[in-house]
Amino acid sequence: MLDALWPIREGLSQLSLPAVISGLSGQPTKKVRGYLRELWPPAGTSTAFLYCVTRAMTPQVIVETGVHSGGSSRVILDAVHRNGTGHLYSIDLPFHAPWTTSDGRRDATHLPAGLSTGYLVPEFLRSAWTLIEGDAKVELPSLLARLPNVDVFFHDSEHSFQHQMFEYTAVWPHLRQDGLLISDDTNWSDAFDAFCREKDLHPLKLRTAHSVYGAVRKP
Repeated sequence: MLDALWPIREGLSQLSLPAVISGLSGQPTKKVRGYLRELWPPAGTSTAFLYCVTRAMTPQVIVETGVHSGGSSRVILDAVHRNGTGHLYSIDLPFHAPWTTSDGRRDATHLPAGLSTGYLVPEFLRSAWTLIEGDAKVELPSLLARLPNVDVFFHDSEHSFQHQMFEYTAVWPHLRQDGLLISDDTNWSDAFDAFCREKDLHPLKLRTAHSVYGAVRKP
């Protein structure tokens, strides 16, 4: 089933998610549908994907770059909480005003006045969360050196070609076999496609209303 599903490149809808995640994790499709029903209010496709992957794979070590309000962090931590095991390490360089990426693109994403990184993550989920504030170019290699391995990596920080390639390349040697690399906004540059070509990988593309997620397993 996985061989048939994994090369799907785009246009994947939430209806397809149970089969795809079942192929990724080995869990029955019926069980994955149960994970989707846990999401209330009903979530968008990318949110449902993050949640169901975390539930189905039961990762012990998850690393995320880019937090902002903490929406994705909360979804992952909700799944970790239900699993009863696992820990999320998040790296974020907070901005309180629009900023410019290293390739000169303006990014309007910034924290509202008076709010701090990850403000959407409730206190009861924070025991399974380590938030590191700083530049991923410095903090990601430092964190990876302290971890035995990584089960799931999620990129959602600066989406320039240079920075995306840096993160993918940095984490790949630390990702366990069958671990999952997930990237938001792969449509901002061709870094994700270039990385997959270089490693001879066959990625999944997940189109949402505003971006394109990419996901690839480590053989």
